[in-house]
Amino acid sequence: MPIFQKRCVLCVWIKKTNKGAGHILKNMKSYIIVSMVALAGVTTFASLVLNGGFVRPSLSTMSTIVSVYARCAFLDSESKPTCYNNHITELYPSLSIAQIFEVVTALQSWDSSLLNCHEVAHYVGKKVVRDNPQEWETIMKDSLLYAQCANGYAHGIASGLYEAAPITTDDVQSVLPKFAQLCAEGGSMQRRACLHGVGHMLFAATHGHMSSAFDLCVQLAGPTPSEDAVQACYGGVAMSMFMPLIPENTDLHNVETVTKDSLREFCSTLSSTSEIGVCLRSGWSLFGDDLYEPGFVDTFCSTQPNGTESDLCYRKIFHGIGWENLAAPEKVTAFCHSVREEELQECFRLAADEAIIHRC
Repeated sequence: MPIFQKRCVLCVWIKKTNKGAGHILKNMKSYIIVSMVALAGVTTFASLVLNGGFVRPSLSTMSTIVSVYARCAFLDSESKPTCYNNHITELYPSLSIAQIFEVVTALQSWDSSLLNCHEVAHYVGKKVVRDNPQEWETIMKDSLLYAQCANGYAHGIASGLYEAAPITTDDVQSVLPKFAQLCAEGGSMQRRACLHGVGHMLFAATHGHMSSAFDLCVQLAGPTPSEDAVQACYGGVAMSMFMPLIPENTDLHNVETVTKDSLREFCSTLSSTSEIGVCLRSGWSLFGDDLYEPGFVDTFCSTQPNGTESDLCYRKIFHGIGWENLAAPEKVTAFCHSVREEELQECFRLAADEAIIHRC
């Protein structure tokens, strides 16, 4: 049974009462009873929650998990993300970062809407650095230990640093060497995650000017930058531009409004082939349901500047489809069968990667 179809004992009990979510959330007495039942049976509850690869939460965080679940799980699909973002973020500093991710792990297993936890991890990272701006170097370094949720925590720290102490384009020149040193301290995957997170900050520091942010990415990557390092930073810049998941990115995003019809014209103004390529492929999110039309992705990626950029385009979209459909594997299956045969296995592999990197 897929992980997101499994339900906790508490959920089953609620359903058997035949009293809807509205009754439970509006009637405080019922809410208290539900919480008491869950907490009284916490030992049994912990042993029955899940099977198959799940690390059971500690008893110290169980009451928190139940509380957040009861507050958010029965809301409508539009309200859930905000609820989870708010209630999980406010767990800091009462809980450690490790404990917060433990909470997220359990909630992911009970509610498929939290399978994509990148956004909530962004919020947690931002809160940590905003509360402790003077310790940003230590916080950034420690973030390399928490790669869960597609490294959303590290990315949020970089974005939050800009908010805590806004950095101008001139100021960023002085802090780039520090970021370069911090990002170099982890392994290759951690370094990519760190550079990607700094890309978010550079987009903000340049007030949403993509070309200027890309120039800073090249400087960040060092005197003899590898293409992989540069692309990691480029990816953070482009994500802030085309996928403003965090609301405060929206104002910056509107500095240079791009639509699917103007994407190619906008990207053509950039200075290098790799910049144009990352710009074009990162704009995949502008096309919505068009992506699922047979042959669309093949046509979209065939117009990249060269063969290398075309291959990167496929990889970006395959990851994106996995990201977008963590709770809907049937859509991933339909999509992957719509691409050309030689890309089929790669499509499934990279989409599956998203399910892995978003799990805690």
